[in-house]
Amino acid sequence: MANAHAHPQSTDTVSSSISATTSPQVITNTLLTNAQVIVTGGTVSAIDLWTRASTTYVSTGLTVGVFLLGPADKLKVTYSSNPTMTLLPM
Repeated sequence: MANAHAHPQSTDTVSSSISATTSPQVITNTLLTNAQVIVTGGTVSAIDLWTRASTTYVSTGLTVGVFLLGPADKLKVTYSSNPTMTLLPM
């Protein structure tokens, strides 16, 4: 399970639900491999991506979708009603 401050550590290939906590919520891929984060539902106003190559968050322009995170990449989800978020290790 992942939330704004506790990140998934498993190397499993099993999906895990990400508990919505406070907005904005930052999800960090702490796995040693790529992972996908699926964001659906709720009332999301912004989803921003921070990659290892970035120096700041970049807007995705989306409010739902499937986002590929490399190791140490971050996804920031801003919402007023909790979305459903799922982590899928690859």
